[in-house]
Amino acid sequence: MSLEHILLGILKEPASGYDLRPVFERVFRHFWGADSSQIYRVLNRLEKQNKLDSWMEASDKGPDRRVYRTTDAGRADLLAWLQAGPVFGTEKFTYLAQIYFLGEVGDLKWSEAFFQSIRDDLKTSLDELRATEAGWSQNPDYPDNLSTIDFHRQLTLSMGLHKIAALVEWANESLSRIRQRQANEGQTND
Repeated sequence: MSLEHILLGILKEPASGYDLRPVFERVFRHFWGADSSQIYRVLNRLEKQNKLDSWMEASDKGPDRRVYRTTDAGRADLLAWLQAGPVFGTEKFTYLAQIYFLGEVGDLKWSEAFFQSIRDDLKTSLDELRATEAGWSQNPDYPDNLSTIDFHRQLTLSMGLHKIAALVEWANESLSRIRQRQANEGQTND
């Protein structure tokens, strides 16, 4: 997936770089992360490539802000990317790399705490996605009679719900296995 293309899609409607961070947290969190420095680097690159226009606007909250919007060239690039077919990449789960080596700590209590933290974070994400779905479900056209744009957005929400629910289930199963191993080895968390 391409951060460039995500930004071109978002910036169909004008927004400042500052406005984009909450969009990533609210909309894309379950499948794409980007920090502010990445976002601004890509915005600058897209503007140099004439795929974005920008201008300064007064802000109610402080200094003027730079607002970006996708150009016709940017829209053409976005459409070409969409029409090229699915792009598969490798998801990176840093916590899985940590788990792979977690045995080096040599303490199942630490493993249990590590997995509780994973499960709690995943559960929070799942609750947020469920709240989003609950809001969407107030629409009588939900889910299959939404506008074409919202229908496709709902499909990403659905994937997020399924994926995060499966990860919560995996974390719960892992915790159960860790606790059973602790009991077998006489290491219980007091």
